Amino acid sequence: MKKVCFITLIFSLCFSCFCQENFTKRFFEFKIDSPLFLTNNSFKTLDYFKEEAVFDLTQIAKDMPENGFELIAKYNPSLELSFNAGIAMSVMLGFDLYSKINLSRDIFDFLGNGSEDSIDIKEEVNGFLDLFAYVDASFGWDTDKFKLKLRASTFKSVVHITTEGSTITAFNDEDCNFGYKLEGRGKIYSLIPLSKDVFSLDFLQDVNNYLPALFGFEGFGLDAGLEIGFDFGRYFHCDALVSIPIIPSRIHNMIPATCDSEYTTNLSTFLSKDDEDNNKAPSFTYELGECRDEDYYINRPLKVYVDTVFSPHNGIMDYKAGLGFTLLHPFTENPEELSFYFDYYIGTSFGAWNFFRITLSSERTDQIYIHKLQTDIDIRLLKVGVGVSTSSSDFVSSFKCAGLGVFMNFAIGM
Repeated sequence: MKKVCFITLIFSLCFSCFCQENFTKRFFEFKIDSPLFLTNNSFKTLDYFKEEAVFDLTQIAKDMPENGFELIAKYNPSLELSFNAGIAMSVMLGFDLYSKINLSRDIFDFLGNGSEDSIDIKEEVNGFLDLFAYVDASFGWDTDKFKLKLRASTFKSVVHITTEGSTITAFNDEDCNFGYKLEGRGKIYSLIPLSKDVFSLDFLQDVNNYLPALFGFEGFGLDAGLEIGFDFGRYFHCDALVSIPIIPSRIHNMIPATCDSEYTTNLSTFLSKDDEDNNKAPSFTYELGECRDEDYYINRPLKVYVDTVFSPHNGIMDYKAGLGFTLLHPFTENPEELSFYFDYYIGTSFGAWNFFRITLSSERTDQIYIHKLQTDIDIRLLKVGVGVSTSSSDFVSSFKCAGLGVFMNFAIGM
């Protein structure tokens, strides 16, 4: 048995290394992907790993981008099963988590530079969180020279959180007191009725509390998509993708939430050597209101994307460039949540036949600038890809490790 396994492994390795390009697509494949990004546009992520982190508020205010502080989290795990024998079919299951919070630069200017006069700066806290569960199916024709695939996705909005009405105030009064006051006011829309019991272990262990709502037919949304790919010339290949929202997902459980925090100090207390004065923590309270019925309709983003691959070295080295745009929260009831942005991709990859490949790339995806190093190993039966990236919602900060991304994917098939 060991000899059979060893011979099979060697055969797969050799087949992967020396096969021609028309064998690069698997006839059958099961793939798991798990990319994770947590990024901001101001603070260096590596500073959090120092034994004694020092935050210079004056320097932070100086380096802050004009659009203020942004924090973005993104996580997109998925499972995909695909068949490709000319006629191509695939089914994908996954989750899309995307969250963004924005604070005005004026707040950080005040904290970093202060003010000689009494002043109150009151700014809105803008943010949202979306969590979608989806099933994606595609059918079409996919060869090395031409691809045409129709795609349909049915999805449910699991959670949608908005911070509408939230404010933060920084102040400096006549008595030389300074501090801040946060008044968080938001709405949490969810697939299931929310309460404090939802966060208990007993609730999570009983799958009947949430699986019927997740897999029931009520509240499903629908997206439609199209993928086209073709070769033009000997060395160029072009792909285009369009994803259009058709039917929004509906959620009807809404719970109001409040989060208040306040802190006041003065210069003498701030400089005091008395630990009791220095260790006085900001006050912090939160409260969840009564859950009630309130319909909310939400779509996944509208996306258009085109890229081109230039392969002058027979697959040993490829160059790829892409451009696309996204309309976030299309047809939303709240115009403040609507946003439009462009994405891009520039990268090059070096491969030893089809066995080993290293990719260096710079991209902007979902408003995150990402500079990534990825390694893929493919022995035909198994393909593994791992990578790391530095990222930020600001282009300059993306080179300063303001955010980190890690991801791993693997696929098995023939």
